[in-house]
Amino acid sequence: MLDLDAARAERTAAGDPFPLRFRGQIICTLPPELPLDALEPLTEIDVDIALIFRTAIDAFKGQDADAATVSVLDTVIDLLVMNKKLPDEVLEAVKKIGRRLMGDQGYEAFIAARPSVPDVIALGKGLMSIYGLRLGESPKSSAISSGGTTSTQTSPTTTPMLTSADSGEPPASPDSSESVAS
Repeated sequence: MLDLDAARAERTAAGDPFPLRFRGQIICTLPPELPLDALEPLTEIDVDIALIFRTAIDAFKGQDADAATVSVLDTVIDLLVMNKKLPDEVLEAVKKIGRRLMGDQGYEAFIAARPSVPDVIALGKGLMSIYGLRLGESPKSSAISSGGTTSTQTSPTTTPMLTSADSGEPPASPDSSESVAS
């Protein structure tokens, strides 16, 4: 049986809802895990999200984090130039995500405190860190696994000798249409 309740209890045992402080006041209390529906507004943006993810993955494979971030930002800027509606769509999506995550009262309190762009960026970075969302990284295995057993070996760790000891000749290769018995 797959028990998602047990898996959730294990993940959230150490994590309680946490307060969001801004300008000297507690704006709202955020959930210990990022609710999936909070990200749904991202689906309303008319952008090639697959291209952004592909660029991010490729960038973080071979570069330091700063160079990779610049590479991803270059792609995002190119997309902004090609799609004039994109800035409005992104801003609207961010507002909807904020409401879904903070609740209506929390979102209104945050907006009433007049956050700056750097404040919103700091909020985004902080949430990504708390919720374990980082470009180019995957969550720790303990964060995504709910137990189980180690896999068993399915093949030998060494390759058997492929040449005949008698003749010193390699074995004949089967035609592509023939199958090899194992």
